[in-house]
Amino acid sequence: MPKTPPPKTQLPKTQIPKPLLPPAPLKVWIVSGALTLAVVAIVGSIVVRFIPDLNPSPEPIDIDASLEEQVSVIEPESDWLSEIACPAQQRSSFESLKQEGIEARARANYSQARAKLKAAFDLCAAPEVLIALNNARIGNAAAHTLVVSVPFSGSNPNNAVEMLRGFAQAQNEINQQNGIDGVPLKLLVVDDGDREDVASDLAIALTEDPAYANVLGIVGHWTSDVSIQAAPIYASRKALTFITPISTTNELTNYSPWVFRATLNNRDGTRALARYMLNYWRKEKVAIFYVDDVTYSEEIRREFKRVVDPAQGGQIIAEFDMGAQDFNARRAVRQAKESGAEVILLVPDNGSLNEAIAVIKANNKALKVLGDLANLYNSKVLSEAGEAAAGMVMAIPWDIDGNASANFVQTSKQLWKGPVNHVTATSYSALQAMAVAIEERPTRAGVQRALNDPNFAVLRNAANVPLRFENGNRQARIQLVEVVQVPGNPGQPARLDFVPILSVSE
Repeated sequence: MPKTPPPKTQLPKTQIPKPLLPPAPLKVWIVSGALTLAVVAIVGSIVVRFIPDLNPSPEPIDIDASLEEQVSVIEPESDWLSEIACPAQQRSSFESLKQEGIEARARANYSQARAKLKAAFDLCAAPEVLIALNNARIGNAAAHTLVVSVPFSGSNPNNAVEMLRGFAQAQNEINQQNGIDGVPLKLLVVDDGDREDVASDLAIALTEDPAYANVLGIVGHWTSDVSIQAAPIYASRKALTFITPISTTNELTNYSPWVFRATLNNRDGTRALARYMLNYWRKEKVAIFYVDDVTYSEEIRREFKRVVDPAQGGQIIAEFDMGAQDFNARRAVRQAKESGAEVILLVPDNGSLNEAIAVIKANNKALKVLGDLANLYNSKVLSEAGEAAAGMVMAIPWDIDGNASANFVQTSKQLWKGPVNHVTATSYSALQAMAVAIEERPTRAGVQRALNDPNFAVLRNAANVPLRFENGNRQARIQLVEVVQVPGNPGQPARLDFVPILSVSE
């Protein structure tokens, strides 16, 4: 998934950074004042690096508990869902119970922690609380351990919440069904901040420090650039399997037997969009709105230009960088129209979502719009762009209506008090894949071998069909969706929604 990255520090596949951490485990510190956290870490032994300020006053804390305190109940996909998941009148009680549960767990009073966290989750369906509850149910007992890494302190904290819903649901279902061959699954939550340096330092720690030897795998990371930074470490050290449920970069295809993804890739998703434009819309002239120097956006731009070229009957009329300081949506759309464009391809990163919405509004359905593979698929686009977004088509890895018969759809609605999106679905499927691999061979090397077995299949996942991998990519269908007006909830007016229109093979 995209974001505007800091200056590139991408490593060649054969180059591994020197360890930035001492071999002995460290505690993480909360420091008063203006301390900037450069590396976030995991429960227990902690990996951390600071940019010190003038007057640090450190106190060691449990980062897992800290993340739970910070995430709280972030607004879900719509006001309706947020009120159903956590009614306003219950939030104060929820926060108190949650805090009491965290404190009880810190004292190793697991019975009290379980009671408080269960009561908190019953009030508000917050995924970080469900993970804490399931970990408290395990207590000090033996468990299989996975790390899940989410971008809570990144530019869009709700991305982390959506991922945590998938991870929490998978862990909950696994442990309710007697764990993995009778052994429960524990999750250690990491806030990677959607940062490349954090991801690489975390990878070094997990593959180098014996304090983390019980961790059997890592699932997570959002932005493609972040996953690209971590992947060469897992690939070269050959000590821990990494699955990203979100990152779509082509660079991860056939990257390493230790690196997998549970979502679509930029190449296949972009080709699905291009072919839809050429074959169904019968349109050929395109203006591309992208973000320069962002792997996700640049890859989609390049792939689209390869497919939509004069030899294929297409033509790129104009290109506009939404990350440029002087970018103006109205002016750019006007120029696209004057140049003869028939279609807008809109590929924002997390940091340019507002600019993309401004493009949709300025266009106001005058030109056809192709959305990206992820970032425009959210309620903010529907609510802020409004009717101007109607007719936009996107390619995504999963849609709730396109997988209506999957067990995951009903169980997720019950658990989270409303529908979930593809981020929760692919996160759930990725964690279930790790669990199946652990069941087959519960060691680090065994997990890696199981995932690479050509007969490996995950029957319990978010889709209607088993999840399989080939060359590190998932083998599944791409779902094309269109923004259309649908009937509202009882007593409510009609609303815009993403509706499945076509499913194609990757």
